[in-house]
Amino acid sequence: MPSKKFKSPKILDAGAAQHKEHEKPIWKAVKAGNVDEVLRLCDEDIGVLNKRDPEGAAPIHIAFLYQKNEVGKALVTRYPECALHQYDRRLCNPPAAPGPYAGENILHIAIVHRDFELVEWLLDREPRLLEAEAIGSFFEPGQGTYFGGYPLLFAVASNQFDVVEVILNLKLPPIADDEKAERLERMKSIWLADKYGNTALHLCVVHELEEMYQFCLQKAEEKVHQRAACESKQPLKDQPNAEQLTPLALAAAMGKTSMFNFILEQSIYPAWVYGPVTAKMMPLVGLEQPIVNDDGKVTDAKTALECLISGHSRVTKCLPLDSHGQIDADVYAGRLEIVMLEQVKQLIDKKWQFFGRPEFRRKLRNFLVLQITWTVASVIPNEGQVGKIISIALEVVVGLLVLWKLKSEIQEILVKGIEYFAELRRASAFDNACSLPFNLLYVTGFILRRLSELTEFEGLIPWEDACFGCAALVGWMTMFFFLLGMRTTGPFVIMIREMISNDMYRFGTVYISVLMGFTMSMYMVLGREYNDIRAFFMHMDEFILLGTAGELPASMDDWQGKTNEWYAHALLIAYILFVVVLLLNLLIAMMGSTYSKVDEASTKRWYVEIVGIMVSFEGERKHKEMQIQRNQYAKDRPPEGLTREECTEDQWLQRLQFEYEFKVMDKDWQMKHSETQQKRRQKREESNSTSHVKGANLKRRANRGARADSALLDEDTKDIEEQERRQRERLQVSQADQREYVAQSMAMLNRIQR
Repeated sequence: MPSKKFKSPKILDAGAAQHKEHEKPIWKAVKAGNVDEVLRLCDEDIGVLNKRDPEGAAPIHIAFLYQKNEVGKALVTRYPECALHQYDRRLCNPPAAPGPYAGENILHIAIVHRDFELVEWLLDREPRLLEAEAIGSFFEPGQGTYFGGYPLLFAVASNQFDVVEVILNLKLPPIADDEKAERLERMKSIWLADKYGNTALHLCVVHELEEMYQFCLQKAEEKVHQRAACESKQPLKDQPNAEQLTPLALAAAMGKTSMFNFILEQSIYPAWVYGPVTAKMMPLVGLEQPIVNDDGKVTDAKTALECLISGHSRVTKCLPLDSHGQIDADVYAGRLEIVMLEQVKQLIDKKWQFFGRPEFRRKLRNFLVLQITWTVASVIPNEGQVGKIISIALEVVVGLLVLWKLKSEIQEILVKGIEYFAELRRASAFDNACSLPFNLLYVTGFILRRLSELTEFEGLIPWEDACFGCAALVGWMTMFFFLLGMRTTGPFVIMIREMISNDMYRFGTVYISVLMGFTMSMYMVLGREYNDIRAFFMHMDEFILLGTAGELPASMDDWQGKTNEWYAHALLIAYILFVVVLLLNLLIAMMGSTYSKVDEASTKRWYVEIVGIMVSFEGERKHKEMQIQRNQYAKDRPPEGLTREECTEDQWLQRLQFEYEFKVMDKDWQMKHSETQQKRRQKREESNSTSHVKGANLKRRANRGARADSALLDEDTKDIEEQERRQRERLQVSQADQREYVAQSMAMLNRIQR
């Protein structure tokens, strides 16, 4: 019996299929680094150069990927056209989707391998390699291998200063086609952005490259005259990406505290210093003030403060997600840390003092007037002529207030857009979620009431009551928005929100499953004889009351004498053990844990909430109105490249930029002062020591001089004494002669007398 021919299983994985393909001669020769064999195979069949493996790679890619640079250089030298090959599965046989590495070329590979000499060699051979953009899923934002697509951005993201310098200063050969020449020139521009709108500065933020960020800013200033006409005229640091995030806003959205602080420090400069206090000026554009383009229109770019109130939301695709589709907890913690940076915290405090708190009190006053007036109008007896007049007057007041609020909400939607209105987070989202539905429900109920009165159709009354009932509930729930703005109640409301959104949600998901199971079981045993759906919901109500209020089922008396009475009691006991003992205590434990977490960061969370409240207030105002408000807590400065005479007052106000003065206290100033005093004391001691040494040397020299003078004096004294001695000797000799002469004279006189 002939044996059956074995069939190998179909390979579906691209990696396994690639290894299978690489068993063929051309791939083996390339991976082995056999230059002669590769060139021989290519000379025999030039088509092997265009072969693609299941990942879309050509032989030239594999040569440089496996660092067989001699093979790659030989192929580029002999067949220059193969240098421009890109990863592309569409060129496979059979064709497929572009693949995870689509768009990558050999220059990308050389940059990632950090082979500077190879990069220079490739750019010298083929500058058009700069035009390729890696767009596969392997290079998408959120991946660890997101480097920006283009080779220049790859070099920036991999922190290679020398490669960036080479690309920026690359001299291109003359190209006849102006459009192609302009495109190639743009590929070596520091203002280059990838398909997601991210520039070199955005990539520095993603990979936290502070020195590269400063380097790119410096290059942008040096090459500002080389900007292409189609590029944005905004400064590179203010250029938003496709998600309308500037580099500063991206750092805030990603919770990168160190990078955020570094970017702020680039534009902060000192104003004055007084002892331990240093006053610094910090520009507000991009941080708190929206960016205005050269035409005087407010851009859609988000400010950093708007990103900081995003909570656990994924504001940017650059944030990776975990297996549950959530951002990392460190991101939210980083956002809270940014809010508590000294310069940001002082700005929030000052803005809350001059803008947020007055506006908050005004809105709270209007809210209380509206709700109290409506409550009084609803409960006041509508009897008699006076009662009707008061009721109608109050309803008119409430109606006008509601219309005024509705106008503000519609104005915010028209000014900011429905997307902005829907994307607001934290307290601002709570305000929008309650305020707009309340206004619409009240207006709808008011219209139904008037229609029912005019048409005398009583069928509208239940709908009218339903609208007003829902409006009352939603209206008073808006009070939580104002409670968030109070320092004493804000953390408490945050805890309630966290418990509802996290703990109650998880508990409710489990409890509904348990409730439906027990209800269905009880209905099948005791309720089917009634043949009424109300019996099902009756048992459900009884189980809910038992789990929440501990009330035993009212229908227990009806169980007596039933065949399955024992089963109903067993089911009841099981429910008590599972829900009342287990699930409710588990819920209490989860709420206790949530309370502890919120309480630890209550100050940080409250600051985030008041930022959200101020963002909500700003959405209701026009840009010019906010510019006037900023004059209360910030210093204005003229727009760059614009004088007051060149524009109207409104245009000047529209483009006005602001700086905020914040103060930094140097806590180590006294210690530094002491160290300075100590250094000065050491210098004085060293100086005194030096003087003492010099004095000693001088003294020794003086002593040596004195001893020399004493020796000379001694010699002089000896000479004088010798002279005196000689003189005395001469004098003694002369005296002796005189005595002898006198003696001779006396002797002669005596002889004469005799």
